[in-house]
Amino acid sequence: MERWNLTPRPEHLASMVDLLGKAGFLDEAFELANRLPVDHPAHAWETLLSACRIHGNYELSDLVSEKTLHRQSCDAGICMLQSNIYAARGMWKDAAHIREKVKQSQLTEELGSSWIDN
Repeated sequence: MERWNLTPRPEHLASMVDLLGKAGFLDEAFELANRLPVDHPAHAWETLLSACRIHGNYELSDLVSEKTLHRQSCDAGICMLQSNIYAARGMWKDAAHIREKVKQSQLTEELGSSWIDN
């Protein structure tokens, strides 16, 4: 980046989190996501949570959930993704608790899109 005199913006870091997560480099993606400003939208965390589900890294998904489910900007997509992870692990009560929380708070899922796909 220095070669071209560029300063990475949060959007660049979020894209790299997505790429690293899809490639299975979850620890590296987690480290990079932690460099994002606190007030940055949770999309990078959501893509990392999705990558944790895909790659079966439930230990890291718990850490990511801690960072996302307690944010003010948490949306229904993140909550439902975590609910699905709990269901995949057989943690039915936790999955139901999150779904009920979404229902009570009347959160709605945003439709997503990706600029970079497999």
